[in-house]
Amino acid sequence: SSLFYGSIIWMNNSNMSDINSLWYKVSKAAVGAVFNVHHAILEVILGVPPLQISSRVIAVKHYLKVFTDNQDIHQDFVISQLEEGNTFVQSQLRDVQKFLNWKI
Repeated sequence: SSLFYGSIIWMNNSNMSDINSLWYKVSKAAVGAVFNVHHAILEVILGVPPLQISSRVIAVKHYLKVFTDNQDIHQDFVISQLEEGNTFVQSQLRDVQKFLNWKI
């Protein structure tokens, strides 16, 4: 969980290969594997979802929290980013919309 603290800000496509490499080494050590094991098998053994999915879930939770609290200071920032046409924020909010459509 410490890996994901602030991940919606710093985790992006340009550094995902480094993060995946680190995650693989940590997962392999946690399982105690000596030989190379496929990444998906490690995640199944540990019972954790892939990094990309975990990151998207955390982003959805963050945006839901921001928009349910009218006094959240981040709300103005997110709205300003939408007005500027920030495609990264728009993409994350599409995930929120997909989640809400599924939930409702």
